[in-house]
Amino acid sequence: MSAFYFTLSSLPDFLSGAELPTLERFLDMASTEASPQQLQVLSLLLAEPQNVQEPLVQNYHAFDLHLRFEVARIRAATLGWSTPERVAETQEYLTEKVRAAVSQETPLLAEEALDRIRDRWLEDQANGKTFEWEHLLSYFLRLQLWWKRRSRQLVRGRHNFETNYQKITQNRGVQPQ
Repeated sequence: MSAFYFTLSSLPDFLSGAELPTLERFLDMASTEASPQQLQVLSLLLAEPQNVQEPLVQNYHAFDLHLRFEVARIRAATLGWSTPERVAETQEYLTEKVRAAVSQETPLLAEEALDRIRDRWLEDQANGKTFEWEHLLSYFLRLQLWWKRRSRQLVRGRHNFETNYQKITQNRGVQPQ
């Protein structure tokens, strides 16, 4: 029941504003309580997530597939294209959340809103499974979303810097190095 008490109680909460662990730090912390097979699942989640046979991970991939389908369906409808019917398992609340997400001002904001939907789903799956394996898996998947979000911001910042740097050097006649 509480196999991952030390690990999960030592990890910062996503809403606390504390620095979240790196991959190396997370795996190091998990290795204190996880079995070799569980550590192998965490590694496989990074390399080949589609091959992980854990029910939570499979359910997450099914949820994400429904989410992506709804995004495509709503975007197609926005463009006036014919759209297939909603997948039977897709709840109406998900359609409304996706509609709100894709209507964001920029694609980056839309993607962040979709990641919040994914994050909330993962958080809900961990409810009632405090300090269990599913809770650790949920945390790891949420952590991957956070890393992805952070890298998006770094990529955007790097692009903006390079664009502005190029403009400045061209205006001054300096050759970029």
